[in-house]
Amino acid sequence: MAVLVSDLVERARRELYGSSRAMFNQLGTALTDGTTTNVSMTYGLQGITANSYIGIDDELMYVWVANTQALTATGQRGVLGTTPVGHALGSVVEVNPRFSRVGIRQQLRNEIVAWPQTLFSVQTFDVAVAAGARVIDLSSVPVNFVRILDIVASPQQGTDAYTSVRFKYYKTVSNSLYPNGVAELASPAVSGGFSAHVIVGLPFNVTDMSDTVDVEATIGLGDTMLDIPVYGAAWRLESTREIKRTDTLTQGESRIATEVPVGAMSAAARNLKALRDQRINEEIRRLLNFWPWKIA
Repeated sequence: MAVLVSDLVERARRELYGSSRAMFNQLGTALTDGTTTNVSMTYGLQGITANSYIGIDDELMYVWVANTQALTATGQRGVLGTTPVGHALGSVVEVNPRFSRVGIRQQLRNEIVAWPQTLFSVQTFDVAVAAGARVIDLSSVPVNFVRILDIVASPQQGTDAYTSVRFKYYKTVSNSLYPNGVAELASPAVSGGFSAHVIVGLPFNVTDMSDTVDVEATIGLGDTMLDIPVYGAAWRLESTREIKRTDTLTQGESRIATEVPVGAMSAAARNLKALRDQRINEEIRRLLNFWPWKIA
């Protein structure tokens, strides 16, 4: 079963919320555009009051007025940098979200982009090698590849064996002839030529982080890596929560309030980061063990 970006968002929400519960409602009528400011709910407006936030999909809305009789909330659409768009009837509405879906999605992307180049996606490209050739033109391989992991020759006549080819990689031979560089073979190609399976490490593709994107097929995450962006996004989101303690204007009677101990949120963030760092190092070692550096 494919793992989608929406699955990572929900996994990160579970890490962040733990056993605590968020408050939800449902849209009573569809929002057909991003300009309608009066939003109907299906259930009672528990928690939805003036000066509260509601989250619908990836959009946040600030509530000016809540009508408990009509089950409607009137407010400002698309606040805090979110985009006001249409939403389907029955869409889940989160009340005063501690961690919005759009915020989690952004931090999942930020986390993957921040990974070192030693953590990469493995992909294979087929390149035809002419008879007697000493180089493999890598023009069909994306220019941003991290390194060549292996070159495997297809079976030659009279054999069904795939053979790993010894090579040296030259990145800047001739930008006009070989814009992506070439792999020089240790020995000329056999008389009949062959099809080379060029296996490379590539950066992860995070240009599209919408809900339905397959994180393995499109982004390039391996199935053993799927927990890392979840821990990383959770760490990034949790690490800033201690900041609200500096806002003395919104604090009540702090001496009598039941509070999370000072530093507890920062400690939770450090634990998440330590787990994330450990998993990154484990995956780097796994990749290196499976794809050791090859020297011609």
